Amino acid sequence: MIKKIIILFAFILRLGSNTLLSQTTAIDTSGYRLIRYKIENLNFFIKISPDDPMHYFDRAILKKSMNDYVGAEQDYTKAIKISPTNHKFYYNRANLYSVMLENEKAMTDYKKAIELYPTYEYAFLNRALVFQRLKQYDKAIADFNKAIELNPTYFNYESRALCFLEVLDYKKALSDYSRMIRISPSNIDAYRSRAGIKATLLDFEGAIMDIDSAIVIAPSDSYLRLTLGFLYKDSGKFELAIQHFTKVIEMDSKVAHAYNGRGIAKAELKQYNEAIIDFKKAIELQPNNEKFKENLKGTEAAIK
Repeated sequence: MIKKIIILFAFILRLGSNTLLSQTTAIDTSGYRLIRYKIENLNFFIKISPDDPMHYFDRAILKKSMNDYVGAEQDYTKAIKISPTNHKFYYNRANLYSVMLENEKAMTDYKKAIELYPTYEYAFLNRALVFQRLKQYDKAIADFNKAIELNPTYFNYESRALCFLEVLDYKKALSDYSRMIRISPSNIDAYRSRAGIKATLLDFEGAIMDIDSAIVIAPSDSYLRLTLGFLYKDSGKFELAIQHFTKVIEMDSKVAHAYNGRGIAKAELKQYNEAIIDFKKAIELQPNNEKFKENLKGTEAAIK
């Protein structure tokens, strides 16, 4: 359950394509034309001032944006050669290596960026994400801790919370989501995610309170109401579950899981005929959902 609720709001390190394109082989789509124009301008300035590292740095950013990773790496490296004490050059090349899944090279550059600028929050944060990808969780958490120490933002707490979830440390993740809510009390994602953790810990009352709080903020969010219905169902409060599933259906009559959830709750109350109607409607909306079919079959068997 926690994966379904939280992963939707999990911060994910965005990875680019593994295919490396040179500047001359990149597809010249309309989306790249402006970038190519800017690159041509930088080519001109580089001819005039070949020892200006910022020209190479700026061109590297443009090349990376069009997936020319080889060209970007070459330009970042040239900028570093000219100005080896600029932490941003190492940091950006590290980000490039991360996208390319060149993890060791990325680590080397993040380390160098931190050596040059020991309070560079983003270097700690992005290195933590690479450690997390490599499942080196202790190192990842140490870097997340440092990033939070430097700048205790909602995003930094969320990044660490997701790491805690990967190692099944729900209590620490819960603590981070609580901090996120204090930072941004109107953000429904934090309430929803914290509710997911509480439900995993079988604290259904606490989970229901969080979803109730989120509904006050976003009363038209049918997914929140659906989540509330399942929480009441899982806690054995079937009448309340039916009320909330019905509310979801009133908000959006095509939510198959609302019919299925209501059908389960009705079946638990031995309202078998009504449950069958709901299961059939759920199957009508999602004809390939085997779970819905199992629920219908089991309920039909119960009244024979």
